[in-house]
Amino acid sequence: MKEFMCTGQFASVRLLQAHDVEAYLTVFSPEIRAALGVTSVEVERIYIYEELAKQEQGRTFFFGIVDSATKVIVGAIEIRNKIEHAGQLYCWLHERYWGTGVFQDALSIATYWYFLYTQESYITARVNVSNKRSYRALKKCGFIDSGIIQSRVSLQYEMVFRRLSAVDT
Repeated sequence: MKEFMCTGQFASVRLLQAHDVEAYLTVFSPEIRAALGVTSVEVERIYIYEELAKQEQGRTFFFGIVDSATKVIVGAIEIRNKIEHAGQLYCWLHERYWGTGVFQDALSIATYWYFLYTQESYITARVNVSNKRSYRALKKCGFIDSGIIQSRVSLQYEMVFRRLSAVDT
């Protein structure tokens, strides 16, 4: 499971590795940190290394979103273990790429691969009610509302993405 890369129309998706951490953090902008509630680059660095260790154990799938033209990391999609996380999806895209189709392309690739690999039937996501941009992006990608919950920190949309029948074959 160490190597995986798939290219779509606007983006490529590949499993993150330790050698990607600095490139990831370079584009993890203040605007992205604020939207995700991440207090610093160092907090995210710690998170990345913890999740890469989980990926080695098969407990998470942590993908880098790579711009097809420049071949640089411009975001990330993580699909976490549903036993450990009620909201499995952790994702972000550098603001320069918002509205370009890159996110939809990358999420389509990541979810398709995840469903093929795991045989799971759905993925969950939680999005802060105040994060309208992320909410709309997930809706465009096919996530549906399943409720609103109060987390420890904020009011959140609970969302679900179900496996497409094409993956079942």
